[in-house]
Amino acid sequence: MEQETAPPRRGYRLREIAGAYGIGLRTVQRAVADGELVAHRCGKVVLVTPADLAAWESTFQRVGGGGHHFFRQQAHGLGQGAT
Repeated sequence: MEQETAPPRRGYRLREIAGAYGIGLRTVQRAVADGELVAHRCGKVVLVTPADLAAWESTFQRVGGGGHHFFRQQAHGLGQGAT
């Protein structure tokens, strides 16, 4: 008996991206509106390709290490002069 393989994933819905990254849907929608995340509309569905998702992820700012004091900055208003 032949087993069918699923076709490769061609796109992700914005809600899926929000859930996978643990961020709000509105944050993802804002990234699309601001042009930071490329998305494509197919009817009523908005999709992001794996390549566009990877490109967006590569723009994320690194936190921690390298002398950054993220938690101290967070406690003092996200780095407004805190080290």
